[in-house]
This record gives sequence, C-alpha cells and structure tokens, in this order.
Amino acid sequence: MAWRPPDQVMYEGHFEFTLKDADGFVLMKVAAPNEYLSAGSDNSVQGTADETIPSSVIVGTKHVDVGFVVTNCNPCEAK
Repeated sequence: MAWRPPDQVMYEGHFEFTLKDADGFVLMKVAAPNEYLSAGSDNSVQGTADETIPSSVIVGTKHVDVGFVVTNCNPCEAK
C-alpha cells in the first residue's frame, strides 16, 4: 500500500509579532494565544495578545514582522 498524504492537517501554534525600529533592530516580541489552523482551508483568526506594549516601543516601531510558530500538528508523520 502506497503512502498517501492526509486529507487534512490541523496546526496548533501562535502568532508572534516582532516590533522593529527604522534600522531593523528588534524592540520587542509579542506572542499571541494559541490558535488552530487547518491546512487547505480558509482560516479566519481574530484575537488579542495579553502583553502590554510600552508607549516608548510603540513610538519607535516602524516595522512589524508576523510569523506563525507551530507547536503541534495532527497528523504529522514523517514518511
């Protein structure tokens, strides 16, 4: 029997926001609560992060990088 990819994969993880100044230096990183995303589907997410961003960081922020950090997936089997 040949291996077939799963029909659906569910990812658990969180969004991470990296706030940078005009020169690209990291001022702060903020992680949001866990989200669940399904591969191959339209995923809508809306939420808030609990961490407070100081006004000095807000004023100095010129770029925000966003990434999704995967902490678990189902099924995730290496073949």
